[in-house]
Amino acid sequence: MFTILRAVFYSEQRMSQAKESAGQSPQQAKTASDAERRLYTLMRHLPGMAYQGLNDTQWTMLFVSEGAFALTGYTAEELENNAISYLQLMHEEDRHRVDTEVQACIRKQKPFQVSYRLWHRSQQVRWMWEQGQAIFDDQGQVLRLEGFICDITEQQQSQGLQRAVLQIASTLTVRSGPGFFQQLLQNLALALEADGGFIATSNDDQTLALQTLVMGGQPRPSEHIQIPERLSTPVMRDGHCLVADDADFYFTDQKKGQGGERVRGFVGCRLIDMQGRPLGMLAVISRKPFANAEMTLSVLQIFAAGAAGELERNQADVRMHQLAFQDPLTGLPNRANCMAQLERYQQQTLSKGCPPLTLGLLFFNLRRFKEINNTRGHQVGDQVLVAVAKRIREALNEEAFLARLGGDEFVALLPSLEYSALQQVAALIGNTLKQPIRIGEAVFRQEVTIGGAHYPKDASEPASLFQHASIALHQAKRGNYGFTLFNEEMAAAINRRQMLHERLLKALREDELELYYQPQIDLESGGVIGAEALCRWHDAQYGWISPGEFIPLAEERGSIVELGEWVLKSACQQLKAWQQSGSGGLPGKLSVNVSARQLQDPELLQRLGACCEVSLRQGIVLELTESAFIQDPEEAIAITRQLVAAGFTLAIDDFGTGYSSLTYLKRFAATYLKIDMSFVRDMLNSESDRTIVNTIIAMARTLGMQTIAEGVESQAQAEALAAMGCDQSQGYFHGRPVPAEEFARLWLDTP
Repeated sequence: MFTILRAVFYSEQRMSQAKESAGQSPQQAKTASDAERRLYTLMRHLPGMAYQGLNDTQWTMLFVSEGAFALTGYTAEELENNAISYLQLMHEEDRHRVDTEVQACIRKQKPFQVSYRLWHRSQQVRWMWEQGQAIFDDQGQVLRLEGFICDITEQQQSQGLQRAVLQIASTLTVRSGPGFFQQLLQNLALALEADGGFIATSNDDQTLALQTLVMGGQPRPSEHIQIPERLSTPVMRDGHCLVADDADFYFTDQKKGQGGERVRGFVGCRLIDMQGRPLGMLAVISRKPFANAEMTLSVLQIFAAGAAGELERNQADVRMHQLAFQDPLTGLPNRANCMAQLERYQQQTLSKGCPPLTLGLLFFNLRRFKEINNTRGHQVGDQVLVAVAKRIREALNEEAFLARLGGDEFVALLPSLEYSALQQVAALIGNTLKQPIRIGEAVFRQEVTIGGAHYPKDASEPASLFQHASIALHQAKRGNYGFTLFNEEMAAAINRRQMLHERLLKALREDELELYYQPQIDLESGGVIGAEALCRWHDAQYGWISPGEFIPLAEERGSIVELGEWVLKSACQQLKAWQQSGSGGLPGKLSVNVSARQLQDPELLQRLGACCEVSLRQGIVLELTESAFIQDPEEAIAITRQLVAAGFTLAIDDFGTGYSSLTYLKRFAATYLKIDMSFVRDMLNSESDRTIVNTIIAMARTLGMQTIAEGVESQAQAEALAAMGCDQSQGYFHGRPVPAEEFARLWLDTP
């Protein structure tokens, strides 16, 4: 190369000397001229720039080849004699190093090879490789420098890209979690000679939320930087944004009290998920211009897939956490989250050095909320729940932990709350929900039932508070109270009910229950025309248990269906036994109670049929309470007709205590109306009760139904009922409920 350059630079001199040579022929002169032209042609087509210049402080160019324009963007005329200083084109950070290396080689009279960055006329930074040597005179002084410069940007970028990727990948030890993003940004900034970087995620409203920010090798709070839309929009729209020197935005260091530092270089690329949807962006920033922004972008794009994958995993983890610990409708913590929070309070009480903890718990639900779902639809009901959650959350202080357990049940955990303040917070919740809630054109005013408990007053540990508040809520519901605080008597009552129910189930399965029978009397003849089977229970531990206690308990705990089937099956067996006893059997029919919950069973007919033979059904009266028909009268009408078609006779029990529309009543396939004992008891002393009884009897006669009065305790009551036209009566005046054998001895023709 140096031989060619020297030949070109001195071609004219050699040509002139050749012409003056006496022995040179014209043919020899022509051959020399052709060689010179070939050298010039070669130099014009070299992929680079040949030069001849001075060894001065400005790198003055005496001659440059035509390749200068492709290399620098400037013509040969502009570069020669410092019209455009070549030194000023060289990157300021490389000038001192290059000069030091070149001068060292000159002192040793050796050729030099250097690489450096050059500012192209287009303001792009290009990498140059230069090879040259000094030309000395006879005294050893440097006359000039001669050499060749070529563009090695692509090679340099490829090598730099490989080095950066290798450096980042080899030092990235955290493979998942928040530490991954922090370490990735730290390594990117270090390898790319940037000051920092960040990762931001895209929100539903197309805005970006900063997730991780690293500046100066350290994580920073997200508020230290605001991403300009003029930079973020191209990233999310086009996939990347590259600004080498005029990004012109600021980050702050609040810890040091700095007002802000200018960011000049910005390179960002879009992060996408596996379906190609945008997740956010990855970016690096610098106080100084990026010397090689294209390579920086290439590095970011290489690591973008890993960052996007980790973002997607994180979002999936967040979503799974939300599904596991957040109520999807209201956005409140759910039951699992509430229990976890209670466990954290539990651990706090066990940790040494923690201040003493006081904690209140309010467990509440909405009264008659099911009516909204039934009458307005679940969509409106859901909107009411969302409004309720929002309103209560706003009413409670920031320390309060509000959770939705499901349905219309909520829990409020109230740390640092004194026992005396529990009722005040409960009243606040109640008053808050009494304010109108408007959903479309509808307006709702919700009432709540609340049970409360407090640690340490009501529990030895926070973990017990939920159970105790649940007991208080149960008591508030049973007593129709708005708010009830836990006490030990409640716990004792609940424990008794729990124990009783367990023993009731045992008694059912081991056939420890017994049926008693109470006669039903024809008021005109005074003879027995039937009986009612009544369940009785004597427990080995608790003694005789009142039906008024264990039957509502079975209703509440869901075992009434099993109990009802046992009663019907046992009654049918006894009816059959009396029929086969030779005494002629029971005069009239045997009545058996059917609960409201049994009526809700879609398999009621099949269950009752399995308990009672077809031949016995004509001797069975199924007593259905009036209140059981209210929820769905049309369904009740269909059920009564199916039961009658199956061979049963029906009676409506406790008539007058519920609400039955005459429109529906006349369509029920019932034979008997049983007048509730509450009217019979006071009818001789209360004109209104007497009027009610008289009206029921008259109405039943009009509808073609017979009447049975319950709770008759005196002859005067029996006579009054007979005078009103009542058909039958039942009560202590005629006879108390007794076991089957005694009933047969007293009322049946048995020896």
